[in-house]
Amino acid sequence: MASKKRSANATVETKTLSSQPELEQETLQEEVAHTEQAEIEAGQTAESAENDIAEAEQAESIDYQAEIDELTKKLAETEAIRDQAISIAQRLQADFDNYKKRNAKARIDALQEGTINVIASILPVIDNFDRAFCFVDENSDDPFVQGIRMVYTQLMEILAKHGLTEIDASGKFDPCFHEAVAQDDSSELEAGMITEVLQKGYMVCDRVIRHSMVKVTV
Repeated sequence: MASKKRSANATVETKTLSSQPELEQETLQEEVAHTEQAEIEAGQTAESAENDIAEAEQAESIDYQAEIDELTKKLAETEAIRDQAISIAQRLQADFDNYKKRNAKARIDALQEGTINVIASILPVIDNFDRAFCFVDENSDDPFVQGIRMVYTQLMEILAKHGLTEIDASGKFDPCFHEAVAQDDSSELEAGMITEVLQKGYMVCDRVIRHSMVKVTV
């Protein structure tokens, strides 16, 4: 009986020993399967994490781009305002410069017009001096005559400083400077030549204030 029991135990032990490699192989396969599954899950997790990071970076990039676009728009608006302000300032400066030029020219014109009016009012006095000198000897030693000539010379020098010049009334008649008030029948001169000055003409700063009254040939 004991012998049979030992035989049975030996048989069970043999079966156990024979099935042990199979168990180990199954365990290894299970571990390999678990490892592969873990690697797959890890890969999926990593891929998911990478996708999340990419999405976050893309969203951040979109936010940055929107901010850049907004700043670019504000910069363009600011530059437009700046350019408009510069344009307005340039126009104002140009208008002010033109105003100063017009004002300066108006001042010069007004001063010249005033000078011309004053000199024109003095011309009859000069004419009276010329008429008086026609009745005295040019080389007279009379102190009174010399005094009158000195006053006349001083007056003409002062007027010359203000631009007064006598119009040349010799040669051919020029309607721009001369006024023909008499005719002279001269066979020795060609027509249109001045033969006598009846009243002197004057200019102030290249502007005729009185034409010379002359006699011309016909």
